Amino acid sequence: MTTPRRTPSAPKMRRYFEQTGFCLCHRGGNGKPEAWWLADNDGTPYPMPADWRTHPGNAHDGRGESAEFSTLPRLWRAWAATQHRFLREARCLELIRERLIDAPFEERQEVARWVRLKGMPFELSGTEVLEVDETRWPWSAIRWVDGQMEGMGWPWSTIPESPADGLSVQRREGWAEEALVLHWFDMRYDASYFQAVAAVLGDRLPKLSDDGEVADDARGEAGGADSGSSGVIDATDGASLAAGKCETGSARGPLH
Repeated sequence: MTTPRRTPSAPKMRRYFEQTGFCLCHRGGNGKPEAWWLADNDGTPYPMPADWRTHPGNAHDGRGESAEFSTLPRLWRAWAATQHRFLREARCLELIRERLIDAPFEERQEVARWVRLKGMPFELSGTEVLEVDETRWPWSAIRWVDGQMEGMGWPWSTIPESPADGLSVQRREGWAEEALVLHWFDMRYDASYFQAVAAVLGDRLPKLSDDGEVADDARGEAGGADSGSSGVIDATDGASLAAGKCETGSARGPLH
């Protein structure tokens, strides 16, 4: 993966995507059109930007997604285009991390509950509803729309989406290696996403007990986090390690 402008061979690309939990799939012959796609560990195809080039004047039009691509170079460019989305998610979490440096303890506690419950205001059993104000941050930050998470409150509302342009991403040295970290910030996979969130924000949050309350020693520890900022890649390095410990191993869980 040292030649970002060149498409890797199929064997190299398969080994690359094994590190992300995706499987590179191929269909050809038997009267069917050739196709390449990524699949998670349930065999569900992973849609990526179908139009991975930016067209002047209509950069945000026709940005549908496709699960299959006719050639490996097209799939590789589509994968590059997804990095715009992942970079946005990582930047949003970096802003939250910066905010928590001087945040009151109560706010840190609420963010810790938000992370533990994956942005949903109910206990993991699905029965006990928590008393939270869904109109207030952090509970207003993410909403589930048609079974998929979307960042709708602060800080997502302050950072516009970038146009899908896989070609521009491929001009950056090292983009493919960075993608091995950034792909954990994919909101389509809530389990690995919130593991990444927990890894990025970990030293800014108090420890919660199983019932969602603050642990006895956490109130004193919460104010002791250093105030240094962390860059996106530095902060997400630990997220990659945490996400790799999902119950599904290194493989991707199914899309929701």
